[in-house]
Amino acid sequence: LVSEVMTKNPQVVTPDVPLCKVTRLMVTHGFRRLPVVKDGFLLGIITATDIMKYLGGGRVFADMEQGKADEILMIPVREIMTAADIKTVTSSTSVADAAKLMLEYGVGVFPVLDGDELSGIVTEFDLVKALAE
Repeated sequence: LVSEVMTKNPQVVTPDVPLCKVTRLMVTHGFRRLPVVKDGFLLGIITATDIMKYLGGGRVFADMEQGKADEILMIPVREIMTAADIKTVTSSTSVADAAKLMLEYGVGVFPVLDGDELSGIVTEFDLVKALAE
């Protein structure tokens, strides 16, 4: 079951945390993605890919030309996180089903929800490790 392989009580961020703090947290701890949570409810997920897309976008370069580099790094994560159509599983989902769903949806992580509350995250590495054992 996912409950046996997931990371319980994962590090989360709130939607108002600035990009510079999220980036520092990710780099310091080796996270590639973090759930974005408010009052216990999952609002989205911020990934290294989200950050790279934002930093590589035309809007950022325009702001840099105007001398707004500080503003770029202070943007709240809610502005760049993935929020639409977040795929999730429950702690009672089987490891095999979670792996199939990851392939089907083309994602590398599932937030694990029990009811409306985030209870963990499960990554592709967690599933491969579980299947190998």
